Amino acid sequence: MSKDPSKFYTYSKEHLSLAFPVINENEIKVKEQEENHKKWKTKNGFDNIMKNLNWNEHPKKPDQPAIDNLMIPYFEQVNETKAKMKGFSYNPANDGKPDFKNKLKIE
Repeated sequence: MSKDPSKFYTYSKEHLSLAFPVINENEIKVKEQEENHKKWKTKNGFDNIMKNLNWNEHPKKPDQPAIDNLMIPYFEQVNETKAKMKGFSYNPANDGKPDFKNKLKIE
């Protein structure tokens, strides 16, 4: 029927209700599915996804030293930081600014 577009087929001789469509709907669905599959699937299957070795890696993955640093427990990192900071102390007289108390006139 779809190959003969010059004729119109119905179930009734007198009425045009329940007419057969001239196009094949199933064939159109199959073609749409094939076109969709061609976009994301090759003839061999899903091998185009597996070509990239790190396809499952997060785009914002931190570098390896940051990952190693995250493996150390937090309390150990705090203790190491405190041990490093023991030699440093803030001395307000040596900050390069003139001493404020010298400019005060006390009478």
